[in-house]
Amino acid sequence: MKSLFKNKTRTPTEIVRQTRDLLALSEADDTELDSSKSKRLGICAELCRNIRDLKSILYGNSEAEPLEKTLHRS
Repeated sequence: MKSLFKNKTRTPTEIVRQTRDLLALSEADDTELDSSKSKRLGICAELCRNIRDLKSILYGNSEAEPLEKTLHRS
């Protein structure tokens, strides 16, 4: 049963793709999107999680260093 609640590790590419899709969805006209407040709050919450994850990937956090693949070296 533990595997039911385990978070799937997402790649940076997947996070960026989902963030782009959520931003497009949040900017959609009211006719295209059910403008219920709970749905918009859900989109905003998911965007916040994605941005936090991307920031952690790029800059690291107190527990982990930035991913080496994301660092640009000259």
